[in-house]
Amino acid sequence: MQPSIPVPTDNLHKFMATFGLVLIVFSVGAMIFAYNSAHRELISIAETYLALEDKTGKGVQEMKELLEKRIDILASNRGFYLFSLIWPFVVGCAMAWTGFERWRRLQPLHDELLELQVVKARIDAYGDSNHRQFIAAPQLKKEHARSKE
Repeated sequence: MQPSIPVPTDNLHKFMATFGLVLIVFSVGAMIFAYNSAHRELISIAETYLALEDKTGKGVQEMKELLEKRIDILASNRGFYLFSLIWPFVVGCAMAWTGFERWRRLQPLHDELLELQVVKARIDAYGDSNHRQFIAAPQLKKEHARSKE
Protein backbone atom coordinates (compact mmCIF):
# COMPACT_ATOMS: atom_id res chain seq x y z
CA MET A 1 0.00 0.00 0.00
CA GLN A 2 1.39 3.37 -1.04
CA PRO A 3 1.03 6.29 1.39
CA SER A 4 -1.25 9.03 0.09
CA ILE A 5 1.00 11.80 1.42
CA PRO A 6 4.67 11.47 0.47
CA VAL A 7 7.04 12.11 3.36
CA PRO A 8 10.04 14.23 2.34
CA THR A 9 12.81 11.96 3.61
CA ASP A 10 15.28 12.77 0.81
CA ASN A 11 16.67 15.64 2.85
CA LEU A 12 17.22 15.80 6.60
CA HIS A 13 16.14 19.44 6.69
CA LYS A 14 12.79 18.69 5.03
CA PHE A 15 12.16 15.84 7.46
CA MET A 16 13.18 18.05 10.40
CA ALA A 17 10.82 20.84 9.31
CA THR A 18 7.94 18.42 8.76
CA PHE A 19 8.46 16.63 12.07
CA GLY A 20 8.65 20.00 13.84
CA LEU A 21 5.27 20.96 12.35
CA VAL A 22 3.82 17.61 13.50
CA LEU A 23 5.08 18.27 17.04
CA ILE A 24 3.54 21.76 17.01
CA VAL A 25 0.16 20.47 15.82
CA PHE A 26 0.21 17.59 18.33
CA SER A 27 1.11 19.78 21.30
CA VAL A 28 -1.45 22.47 20.45
CA GLY A 29 -4.16 19.83 19.98
CA ALA A 30 -3.22 18.14 23.25
CA MET A 31 -3.25 21.49 25.09
CA ILE A 32 -6.72 22.26 23.76
CA PHE A 33 -7.93 18.78 24.73
CA ALA A 34 -6.46 19.05 28.26
CA TYR A 35 -7.94 22.51 28.78
CA ASN A 36 -11.40 21.48 27.51
CA SER A 37 -11.43 18.30 29.60
CA ALA A 38 -10.54 20.23 32.74
CA HIS A 39 -13.13 22.89 31.91
CA ARG A 40 -15.89 20.27 31.48
CA GLU A 41 -14.92 18.64 34.77
CA LEU A 42 -14.96 22.01 36.56
CA ILE A 43 -18.44 22.73 35.22
CA SER A 44 -19.63 19.32 36.45
CA ILE A 45 -18.16 19.97 39.90
CA ALA A 46 -19.70 23.46 40.02
CA GLU A 47 -23.15 22.08 39.14
CA THR A 48 -22.87 19.46 41.89
CA TYR A 49 -21.66 22.07 44.36
CA LEU A 50 -24.54 24.42 43.52
CA ALA A 51 -27.04 21.59 43.94
CA LEU A 52 -25.66 21.02 47.47
CA GLU A 53 -25.64 24.74 48.33
CA ASP A 54 -29.14 24.81 49.87
CA LYS A 55 -28.74 21.55 51.80
CA THR A 56 -27.24 21.21 55.25
CA GLY A 57 -25.84 18.35 57.25
CA LYS A 58 -22.59 16.61 58.01
CA GLY A 59 -22.62 14.50 54.83
CA VAL A 60 -23.31 17.54 52.68
CA GLN A 61 -20.45 19.48 54.28
CA GLU A 62 -18.06 16.57 53.66
CA MET A 63 -19.23 16.39 50.05
CA LYS A 64 -18.56 20.13 49.61
CA GLU A 65 -15.05 19.73 51.02
CA LEU A 66 -14.44 16.79 48.70
CA LEU A 67 -15.59 18.86 45.72
CA GLU A 68 -13.27 21.72 46.75
CA LYS A 69 -10.35 19.27 46.95
CA ARG A 70 -11.23 17.95 43.48
CA ILE A 71 -11.17 21.52 42.17
CA ASP A 72 -7.71 22.08 43.65
CA ILE A 73 -6.40 18.79 42.25
CA LEU A 74 -7.93 19.49 38.86
CA ALA A 75 -6.36 22.95 38.73
CA SER A 76 -2.91 21.61 39.62
CA ASN A 77 -3.24 18.73 37.12
CA ARG A 78 -4.30 21.13 34.36
CA GLY A 79 -1.30 23.31 35.07
CA PHE A 80 1.01 20.30 35.01
CA TYR A 81 -0.43 19.00 31.72
CA LEU A 82 -0.21 22.38 30.04
CA PHE A 83 3.35 22.90 31.30
CA SER A 84 4.30 19.40 30.11
CA LEU A 85 2.92 20.10 26.64
CA ILE A 86 4.86 23.35 26.32
CA TRP A 87 8.09 21.39 25.81
CA PRO A 88 7.00 19.49 22.68
CA PHE A 89 5.68 22.79 21.34
CA VAL A 90 9.00 24.57 21.94
CA VAL A 91 11.01 21.66 20.49
CA GLY A 92 8.66 21.54 17.48
CA CYS A 93 9.05 25.28 16.89
CA ALA A 94 12.84 25.01 17.09
CA MET A 95 12.93 21.99 14.76
CA ALA A 96 10.57 23.55 12.24
CA TRP A 97 12.44 26.87 12.25
CA THR A 98 15.84 25.21 11.89
CA GLY A 99 14.62 22.80 9.21
CA PHE A 100 12.90 25.46 7.11
CA GLU A 101 15.81 27.86 7.46
CA ARG A 102 18.36 25.28 6.32
CA TRP A 103 16.00 24.08 3.60
CA ARG A 104 15.65 27.68 2.37
CA ARG A 105 19.44 28.04 2.16
CA LEU A 106 20.03 24.71 0.39
CA GLN A 107 17.10 24.76 -2.05
CA PRO A 108 18.76 27.17 -4.57
CA LEU A 109 21.74 24.80 -4.76
CA HIS A 110 19.45 21.85 -5.43
CA ASP A 111 17.62 23.85 -8.10
CA GLU A 112 20.90 24.79 -9.79
CA LEU A 113 22.07 21.18 -9.67
CA LEU A 114 18.83 20.00 -11.26
CA GLU A 115 19.13 22.62 -13.99
CA LEU A 116 22.71 21.53 -14.74
CA GLN A 117 21.59 17.90 -14.91
CA VAL A 118 18.85 18.82 -17.39
CA VAL A 119 21.34 20.75 -19.56
CA LYS A 120 23.79 17.83 -19.48
CA ALA A 121 21.05 15.37 -20.41
CA ARG A 122 19.99 17.58 -23.34
CA ILE A 123 23.58 17.85 -24.57
CA ASP A 124 23.99 14.06 -24.31
CA ALA A 125 20.71 13.37 -26.11
CA TYR A 126 20.50 16.12 -28.74
CA GLY A 127 23.96 17.65 -29.00
CA ASP A 128 22.95 21.09 -27.73
CA SER A 129 21.41 22.48 -24.56
CA ASN A 130 18.72 24.60 -26.25
CA HIS A 131 16.74 21.66 -27.62
CA ARG A 132 13.34 21.66 -25.93
CA GLN A 133 11.41 18.89 -27.64
CA PHE A 134 8.95 17.31 -25.28
CA ILE A 135 6.76 14.30 -25.88
CA ALA A 136 3.13 15.40 -26.09
CA ALA A 137 0.57 13.86 -23.81
CA PRO A 138 -1.41 11.02 -25.40
CA GLN A 139 -4.71 12.11 -26.89
CA LEU A 140 -7.99 10.29 -26.78
CA LYS A 141 -9.22 8.67 -29.98
CA LYS A 142 -12.14 11.10 -30.33
CA GLU A 143 -9.85 14.11 -30.02
CA HIS A 144 -7.41 12.56 -32.52
CA ALA A 145 -10.20 11.96 -35.03
CA ARG A 146 -11.40 15.56 -34.68
CA SER A 147 -7.92 16.91 -35.29
CA LYS A 148 -7.67 15.01 -38.62
CA GLU A 149 -10.84 16.67 -39.92
